Amino acid sequence: MATEQAAENYTVEDLVALNPYNPDILNDLEKFVNEQQMEEQFKVLIVLSHYLETARFSQFWDEAAKNRHISEAVPGFEQAIQSYAIHVLSLTYQKVPRPILVEAINIEGLALDKFLEYHAANSGWVIEKGGQSQVIVLPRNEFNHPELKKNTADILPFEHVTRIFPVLG
Repeated sequence: MATEQAAENYTVEDLVALNPYNPDILNDLEKFVNEQQMEEQFKVLIVLSHYLETARFSQFWDEAAKNRHISEAVPGFEQAIQSYAIHVLSLTYQKVPRPILVEAINIEGLALDKFLEYHAANSGWVIEKGGQSQVIVLPRNEFNHPELKKNTADILPFEHVTRIFPVLG
C-alpha cells in the first residue's frame, strides 16, 4: 500500500529509470493512466448531464462536440438527446422560434427543413412564417396549455358537497 502511494508521486521517467526491466512498472503506469482517463470521462458526463438538466442545450452541444468519443460510443445518442430537447420544449413552449429549436436540437440547414417537414406531417407541428423567421407551433398538452390539465382533486360531485350543508348549518 505504501509502495503504491509512493509510486504515484513518481513521474514516468522516474519509474522507468528506477527499474527499466520491470514489466510491472509499465502495467502500473497503464492502470494509472486508464484510471485518470475514466475520471475525466465521468467529469465530462457530469457536465453534460448538468447542461441537459438545466436545458442549456447550446452549451451541451458545444461540450459534446469536444468529446465526440462519448457520443459516438452510444448508438442513437444524438437522436435521444434531440428527442429529449423536443420534449422539454414541448413542456415549456406553445410556439418555438426557429433559432431556439436549432439551438436545442443542433440541426441546421436542409437537415432542419426535412426534420421540420417530418414533424409537421407526423407530430402535429405547424410551421408559421412570422416576420423574419419561422415559428413552430407545438401540439397542445397539459403543460404548455394549462387549461387542458385535468386535476381530479378539483372534481367533486355536487352530491358530496350537499351532504356537508347540514353540518355547516
